[in-house]
Order: sequence, then structure tokens, then C-alpha cells
Amino acid sequence: MHKGDLLIALTDSTSEKLLIESKLKLQSAEADLAALEFQSKTQNDRQIENVLDVQADLEIAKHELEAKQSLDGQHIFSRFDLARSQVTVEKMSRKLELEKKALEDMQRISAVQVALGNKAVDMARRNLADADTAVQSLNVLATAPGVVQEILISPGEFVAEGEKLATIADPDTLVATLRVSQNSTEGIVLGSSAVLNVNGRQVRAKVINLNPRVLDGLVSVDLDFPASEGFAPKPNEALTGEIAVDRQPGKLYVTRIPGVDPNTSGYAQVVHLNGTIERQLVHFGTGSPDTVEIQGTGITVGDKLILEKPKPVADSAHSL
Repeated sequence: MHKGDLLIALTDSTSEKLLIESKLKLQSAEADLAALEFQSKTQNDRQIENVLDVQADLEIAKHELEAKQSLDGQHIFSRFDLARSQVTVEKMSRKLELEKKALEDMQRISAVQVALGNKAVDMARRNLADADTAVQSLNVLATAPGVVQEILISPGEFVAEGEKLATIADPDTLVATLRVSQNSTEGIVLGSSAVLNVNGRQVRAKVINLNPRVLDGLVSVDLDFPASEGFAPKPNEALTGEIAVDRQPGKLYVTRIPGVDPNTSGYAQVVHLNGTIERQLVHFGTGSPDTVEIQGTGITVGDKLILEKPKPVADSAHSL
């Protein structure tokens, strides 16, 4: 698992309901803002058109007044018509000022309303972001790369804040510990190899620590696993295995005999190099995945052992 990967997805009805409500409120605020902007633009365009109409009427009234004034001495128009044209120009001028003032007021009010609409949308977006963050926080992500060791909850189970949900382990930091008889530690050194049986799978490891403290006749040996094994131990996982011990000078070893464990004894027929055969009790000492120490009287390199057990002699013969 990589850092940031989804580990556990939790649910909370309150947070999810708030998220849905926040989405709806944002949609409503955006719709209100769009309607307000459309209304403001429509009213603004209409008012601009009013201003232009009044401005055009004013220009016409001015032209009429100027024409009457130019013909005033010819008695074509009465004094009353001239005065009425003057009043019309003044009235249209005043109307134009009012229409322009109405346009300015409308634009100012529309700007305020649109700004308030934008604020409402921004607030709805922030609320939605907060609600989404609350829901997203229910997704438990891996805080570091590693191997999932255990999930401590089940689907549908209620969990409290701060409760431990799962365990992720870094394979580089986990070790396995074997409990070894204190009589079997001779020859075990840092770097000694070991073979563990994990659910029927053979996994190789290296000794990284040997605890000298003896508890109930056993000592603890810590093992590490090379990356090439692709294996990470789980907390409290039961493992069995054997540690390879370097051959000690002056001791005899035979190929590992199936069914024979280290630190056991049994009778065997010893076939010496000179052809003589004798029966004696032999002891098997420290062992490794490949060999086991053999102890007996007068046994030398090159002798053969035939173990006394219910198997064909050919299967029980081993050379030193």
C-alpha cells in the first residue's frame, strides 16, 4: 500500500446529509445570482433605452425651438408657440437628467445586489467545501507506505473518535522473534541464516539480534527478512523455523535427516570405514536447515549411520 491510498471508508449520516444540503444551497445561490444578473442587465438595458429616447426627443425639441426662433421676426409662429417650444426643451432636458439619474441609481443598486449574490455563492461554496472535507475525512488514508497487518473493525460497526482502526507496518521495521532453547544457541551469531515456515511457505531470514536473557530455558532471537523474500511478519503471528548454525571445528555433521530434530537422541547402526558395524545411541545436536550435528562414540568422517526407525534402510543411511 502506498502513502495516501484509501485504507478504510467510514460513513456518517449527519455529515452526508449536510453535504447534500450544502450542494442544494449552492445550486440555489448560483441560480439566484444568475437570475439577478439577468434581471439587472434587462433593467439596465431598458433604462439606457429610455435615456436614449428622451435624448432623441430633446434634440428634436431643440431643433424645433431653433427653427421657430430663426423665424420669429417673420410672424410665422405666435409668441405662444415659441414659448411652448421653449418649455418643451426645458421639460425634456429635465426629464433627461432624471432618466440619467435613474440609470445611475439602478446601476449602483444592481451592483450591490450582484455583490451580495456573489457573497452568498461564495459562502455556499465554503460551506460545501467544509461539508465535503468532513465527509472526505471519513476516508482513512494510509499515512505511510507499508503492508496492511490487520483491520480492527467490521462493516457497520460504530467507531469513536480516536479509536484505532487498522495497523500498517513497514516491512523494513518489523522483525520476527524465535524462542530458542538456550542449549541450542551455540554457533548462532549475527547474520546467521534461518528458514521459517509461514503457513506452509518457506521464508528465509537473517539473525539481527540475540537476546542473552533466558526465560523458561529459552532465549529470543530476532530475525529480519530481505526484501527479495517479499514477506512481512504480522504482529503476534505464530512462526516456526530453524536457524542455520555455522559448523564448529572438531564437530561432525550429517545431511539433515527427515524426521530428526536437533537436540534429540536415537539408536543407529554405525558403519565404519573399516567395514565394522556397531549399534549405539547417537545424539543430534544443533542443526540448520541443511545439516545437523552428530555425536557418538568412535564416529569419524566417512562413517555411515543407519537409523533404527520404521523406514527402508536405504532411506535412513546418511554419511558424515
